[in-house]
Amino acid sequence: KNNVIKVPEEAPLEILGPLGCGIQTGAGAVINSLAVSPGQSIVISGAGAVGLSGVLGAKACSAGTIVAVDINDDRLQLAKELGATHTVNSRNENVIESLNRISPKGFDYGFDTTGRNDVINNTIACLKSFGEMGIVGVAVKPLEIEMNAFVARGIRLKGIVEGDSIPSEFIPAMVRMYLNGQFAFDKLIKKYAFEDINQAIEDSESGKTIKPVILVGEYENRLS
Repeated sequence: KNNVIKVPEEAPLEILGPLGCGIQTGAGAVINSLAVSPGQSIVISGAGAVGLSGVLGAKACSAGTIVAVDINDDRLQLAKELGATHTVNSRNENVIESLNRISPKGFDYGFDTTGRNDVINNTIACLKSFGEMGIVGVAVKPLEIEMNAFVARGIRLKGIVEGDSIPSEFIPAMVRMYLNGQFAFDKLIKKYAFEDINQAIEDSESGKTIKPVILVGEYENRLS
């Protein structure tokens, strides 16, 4: 009972599973944890499922400037389709210089899904005074920051778990936004028949597919 979420009858049940984890984490971080307001600016690092969900959340918040940072041009193109106003390929560009060109006065928010020291510090360097940095990435090394500039500008650093969401409230809210055409999370999903489960795993591990969904039983006729 505690793990059952009621959604509108017209909701496509076969694609709702990812809302409970990565999509809730990314969108919730922007909507709930950072509480981005209309017209504000945000840098989102990492264009995987969580980062792209953050882009969807920022668009839903009517953020003014939404920048996606990644090393994969295909993912960055998808970020634009989902609502990013700018993209930065950190493999080919100097991130700080690019971000400063996009918003010379700095950004209101940063959202990191990579857990990488260099990526997090690049974003922090481009925040406005009293800007806020949200972190969900799993790190392999302790976070190290340049304390003087961090303290002098009053930057706030926030660890976020599952988008600080109340699932019974936030998942139905995401579904309603989707049904209203405001939250196109289905663009992150690729459907697979159960017999193709190994291919789904392979495509997920290679990055070819962002969020694979395995359809079984009566749902297999909804592959298209």
